Amino acid sequence: MGMHQPLADMVMPIQTQAAGTYSTGPLVEAGNANWVVVYVNVSAATGTTHTLDVKLQSSNDGSVWADLPGGAITQITGTANTAIAAAPPNDDYVQAVATVGGTGSPTVTFSLGALII
Repeated sequence: MGMHQPLADMVMPIQTQAAGTYSTGPLVEAGNANWVVVYVNVSAATGTTHTLDVKLQSSNDGSVWADLPGGAITQITGTANTAIAAAPPNDDYVQAVATVGGTGSPTVTFSLGALII
């Protein structure tokens, strides 16, 4: 792949999310990248237990998505945590997906950023 200008963006600004799955949608120019890096920062959480899973997915058509090998963070179960995952894209489209889970009406306050290089 040729050289191009790296792109960094806050793809999910800091927000509090209840249990569920949240997607960034396709990231700009990800299909032309050598690597896509996703970074997450958790600042608060509530509930009896809470978890946050973040992963990168790719798609050749923007509608059917598959997990990128190596593109997932280790599950976050605490607060004041930062994690990074990186993977080379294998399709034209790449998105980040965050899933909040747990018990006792969990919420997690977090932000997601992406670096496309």
